[in-house]
Amino acid sequence: MLPASSFAAWAPLGNPVCVQSDGQNVPAIATDGAGGAIITWYDGRNSSTDIYAQHILASGEIDPNWPVDGLAVCTAAGEQYSPQIASDGVGGAFVVWEDYRGPAGESDIYAQHVLATGVLDPGWPTDALAVCAAPEYQSYPQIAAGGAGTHS
Repeated sequence: MLPASSFAAWAPLGNPVCVQSDGQNVPAIATDGAGGAIITWYDGRNSSTDIYAQHILASGEIDPNWPVDGLAVCTAAGEQYSPQIASDGVGGAFVVWEDYRGPAGESDIYAQHVLATGVLDPGWPTDALAVCAAPEYQSYPQIAAGGAGTHS
C-alpha cells in the first residue's frame, strides 16, 4: 500500500495573488513554516512603485486575514524596488529592498518585519528600518533566515 497523495486546491491556471492594475514585478517567496508561503513584490498601483506582500495558505488559497491584493509593506515617497524575503521562523517574514526615498535619487537599503497576522510589526518604524543609508548607492539586497525571530 502506498500513502494517498494530496494536493493543494489550486485553480487550473493558479490563484491570483494580486489583480491590481499597473503591474506587480519581481516576486520573491519565503515559507511560512506551515506549508504556505509569503510572497513579496514591487507594485506600480500608486503613482510610484511600492513594496507589497501576500500570504498563501498551504491549501493554495489567499489568507483571508490578510488585505486583498496584498499588505502595503512600504509606500514611502520615492520608488522601492528589488524586494527579497526571508521567513522569521514564526509565520511572518522580513522583507528588504532597494529604496529611492533619499536625497539626490540615490538608493538605500530598507527592511520591514511582516507578522504572520498580516500586519506590519508595530515595534518597527512605520516606513521601514534604514539598513544602510550611506552616501552613494546601495542596491540588490539579500536576506537569509537566521532562526525563529532573527534575520541575517
